[in-house]
Amino acid sequence: MKRQSVRRYLKPYSIRQQRATTIRHAFASSLAAHDVYDDAAIRSAIADLKQDPDGDLICVYCGKLAACWDHLNAIVRKGRHSGHGHTIRNLVPACRDCNEKKGNQDWRIWIAATCSAPDEVARRIEAYIAAGSPYQATDEDPDARRAELLRRHEEIRDRIIGLFAEADTIAKEFRELGRASAR
Repeated sequence: MKRQSVRRYLKPYSIRQQRATTIRHAFASSLAAHDVYDDAAIRSAIADLKQDPDGDLICVYCGKLAACWDHLNAIVRKGRHSGHGHTIRNLVPACRDCNEKKGNQDWRIWIAATCSAPDEVARRIEAYIAAGSPYQATDEDPDARRAELLRRHEEIRDRIIGLFAEADTIAKEFRELGRASAR
C-alpha cells in the first residue's frame, strides 16, 4: 500500500452517491419472482445441465468447480427490475471468476466472447431454460394492477433516494459548522 491510497478516505461521504445504486438494486430485486426450493425440481434442472445432482457442481461457463449460483438474466437492469427472477431456470452453477466477470452482461454475449466452446455452452443453457416453466402472474388483470404497484414501488424508492440527498445536504452543513467552530 502506498501513502496516496489514504486519499480515498479523505473526502466527504455521500449517502445518495454511495448508496443509491444499492437501494435501486434492493428495490428492483424485491420485485423479482422466486421459486420455492423443491429438491426434485433442482435435481432435474441440474441433470438438464448434464451435471450430476449428487456430485460437485461445475461452472456452466468454464468447467471449473462451481462456488456460487449466477443469474443468467440479471434481476436489475439500469436500476430497474428486469422482469427476471430468482428462479431455478434463471440460476446456474458458476465459479466466482465467471460470475464476477459476467456481472450484469447478457449471458449469450458473454459466453460468445469468453467461452472456448460458446455454441455448445449456449445450446446447453438454452435447453436448460426451455425445460422449465416460465413465471406467470395469476392476477385477473395483471398488467394494470402490476403497473400501479410498480409505479408506487418506484415512487417510494425515489422518495428514499431523495431523503438521502436531503441528509447529504444536512451532513455538509454539519461538517462546515464543525470546521467553523474549530477555528
